[in-house]
Amino acid sequence: GTTLCDAQGGIGAGIEHYTFEIIRSLLCLKTSHTFVVFVPSVLSKQRVDALLEGSKARVKIVRFLGLRISFLSRHVFFPILLALHRVDILFCPSGQSPLFWRGKSVITMHDVAIFDYPEWFAGLQDQSFSIKTIVPRSIERAQKILAVTETTRQRLIAQFPIAEEKTSVVYEGVIRPDVNSMRRSSRLFPFDRDVVLFLGTIEPRKNLRMAIDAFDLFLQQHPESASSTRFIFA
Repeated sequence: GTTLCDAQGGIGAGIEHYTFEIIRSLLCLKTSHTFVVFVPSVLSKQRVDALLEGSKARVKIVRFLGLRISFLSRHVFFPILLALHRVDILFCPSGQSPLFWRGKSVITMHDVAIFDYPEWFAGLQDQSFSIKTIVPRSIERAQKILAVTETTRQRLIAQFPIAEEKTSVVYEGVIRPDVNSMRRSSRLFPFDRDVVLFLGTIEPRKNLRMAIDAFDLFLQQHPESASSTRFIFA
């Protein structure tokens, strides 16, 4: 659960939401297994309570200071902690397992953009090390790999043929609606028009400029839609 929140303890973006929802769903399974969830120290009690809501399994919540900070914390101390808790299988929702973990693992691959377009990640300090070492070893050592789309599975196999036999497509689910949030959104954007929705972080690789240009072109070609279609960025 190291990606249950962002570095400041906020709810984060895509992977943070994915991590929260898939772990919450796992904890709601009727099973004899025990789940040990390692969470960042900055994760709030309210978020932990929400994570455990409806849980039917035995669960241990372990806070680990510095889990998201340094190489030593992530790749050396964390595997020791896993061994102390006698973990049988490690699930890594962010696609990277600790370098010195020698046990079984399952990882989720959201995309392989860092290999297809490394220039998009030029600002990340550990980009080169991740590309050359962490991600390839995580893929090689994993007993099972979850790809969130068929395209992701195909691109992953193209980059790492070893992944073919152990990769399955498991689509992302739909989170339960927050009624209060829906009401606020309805006041801001009443459902009185057709909607084109852009959902994602604001960064160059999301190609937001192209989306804006495309919507502009659509309105030029269909001026009558200017008053009946809304483009929402979320």
